[in-house]
Amino acid sequence: MLNIKFFILSTAVISVLLTGKQTVAWETAQGAVTVSNRPDLYSIGPVSYDLSKLPAMENEYYAEWEGNIYFRQYSDEDMSDGALWASFIEIADSEKELMCLAPDGELTQVGTDHGYGSMYIVGGRIYSQKHDEREDGWSDRVYSCEFDGSDPREYDSAEILAVRGDKIICHGTGWGPGLTIIDAKTDEEHILTDSSEHTWEQAWYLGATEEGIYYYRIFIQERDGEDTICDTVLYSVDYEGTVRELTTLTHERLALSINCFKILEDSLYFSAGFYDGSAIVYQGGPIYSVKKDGSGLKEEVHARDEYFYLYDDGMNRVLYCNPSDERGGLAEVVPIVLKGEVPKGITLYGVGSYDKPFAHASVGSLLVYPDNSGICYSLLTGKERSEITGLDYVPDGLTQSVSNIEYLDGKLFFTIVDGIHNPDKNIGWRDYYDRGRSACYCKDLESGEIRLLYEY
Repeated sequence: MLNIKFFILSTAVISVLLTGKQTVAWETAQGAVTVSNRPDLYSIGPVSYDLSKLPAMENEYYAEWEGNIYFRQYSDEDMSDGALWASFIEIADSEKELMCLAPDGELTQVGTDHGYGSMYIVGGRIYSQKHDEREDGWSDRVYSCEFDGSDPREYDSAEILAVRGDKIICHGTGWGPGLTIIDAKTDEEHILTDSSEHTWEQAWYLGATEEGIYYYRIFIQERDGEDTICDTVLYSVDYEGTVRELTTLTHERLALSINCFKILEDSLYFSAGFYDGSAIVYQGGPIYSVKKDGSGLKEEVHARDEYFYLYDDGMNRVLYCNPSDERGGLAEVVPIVLKGEVPKGITLYGVGSYDKPFAHASVGSLLVYPDNSGICYSLLTGKERSEITGLDYVPDGLTQSVSNIEYLDGKLFFTIVDGIHNPDKNIGWRDYYDRGRSACYCKDLESGEIRLLYEY
């Protein structure tokens, strides 16, 4: 999966005043959470600094096993030297150090591997992917190994998408890869959906539960003398390989992609639209709801942005988005009632994916909406960030991105990467940056202590 990069910019945000007390107790599924409404600081609310109530996160770069946390330690040889928009990428086939962080804080190297991207531990083994040189050229392959990198086992699958229990969900190989699973109990690999000869017909993974996986495919039909017809078909498949077609979205000339996908009780919610222009900008599209069995497809709203947030407290269910009508202004998030009524005191920040940690544009804090309670958690304040970087603001010519943000077992991990503008390598309006210092940190969520793990 792609690295998550959030740029800390000094741009303005639209302010929406909050009402109510500065500090209140907010009841959630995890119990009472102390929240603070700070309209002067965030223009959103409620915000909680009580990180003891954080629900678990689906991790990709840090993996826990028997109290220890394992991760890869990168160096200059493992990352690209520069990139447009400072989107630096991993060098897939370089050797990297496997590190272990013990409960007492001791950090040791336990081995090496040549993997890249996401890394999981299932059944006491590391699962990841690497570049593999074969007779027909380079290709990606999923592999597993011991914690020190020994006893490598290679699989036919190309990329890990997610893990559910003992099932490692993967993309297969080929031009239009299908879905596969690796059973960690038996070490057997199974094909769930076939690959296609067309890239656009690959099985695009959306999400998974303990019962099965949701995905979609795009089918393009060219007709002589008429417009092209594009079908976007939503499917489910269980772990035995039984595929079920849920619903089809048809569009003339353009292929709709499903961008934001949420599973809530017996319903699925997703946005469907397309990207266009030299900047590959989302052009807007409907947000749909449908039952898990494929019945009751309904367009809830037409939205400008692909991302949305679902609030649900058991009685009320509200979809927050930026609608494409008079209800929503530029980057303004408004509530669309699905059931019950709009909850009081909730004002959301207009960002991308809410359930992924993101950096507040003007304050620089790392924030996240990890569940459906409407509470935004402050993982790292702007003050903490400036203290560890030594910068009160990001000067001209420098960009500072925060990547690989994950919280696990009471700890927050994140990497701050400096990018130095290199105008000689700009491509039109796209700015090029040389990679500067990269520093990986760990914050103890109970004590608040922030520790530098390594830098390069």
